[in-house]
Amino acid sequence: MRTPLGDHLESKRLAAGLTPGQLALRAGWADASRGGARIRELELGGPATPETLRRVAVALGVPQAVLAQLQRLTEERQRQAWERWAEQPVELQVSVRLLPGLMAGVALPQGVQAPDGVRAWVAAEARRTGCLHCIQWSRRRCTYVRGDGSVYEVEASFESPEAGMTMRVG
Repeated sequence: MRTPLGDHLESKRLAAGLTPGQLALRAGWADASRGGARIRELELGGPATPETLRRVAVALGVPQAVLAQLQRLTEERQRQAWERWAEQPVELQVSVRLLPGLMAGVALPQGVQAPDGVRAWVAAEARRTGCLHCIQWSRRRCTYVRGDGSVYEVEASFESPEAGMTMRVG
């Protein structure tokens, strides 16, 4: 994803006539290939630590305050894009943990659609199988039901986006 910070860094690098690897060496990376890959990652919207921004700013002769302001603008745009994505409705999904890190989709019985009915059915199923189950209500919110029937909720945010089980089968 293109970002204000990445676009600015790329334009300054190109104006200086530098390849990503040359800029990386100028910024203090010992390995031009790895440093160049990191520079390209920044230019393409990857995360930037304050130290990396400082090094690149010095190497390009750009005021650090300018890069810090562009980083704040980039983060705000990324936050807004994530919020728009998170608000999109999704179909309710129920999964069961087969192994740590491996989930399989579970079909709800016909007629079980209301939230209370889904919770009750999943709780009974979790107790019957002894397996962790996940109800993904939205891109933001999941309910986990352990094999003993105890429940906990996970709410995703921009800072901590992993609310749902991400590796599924079926």
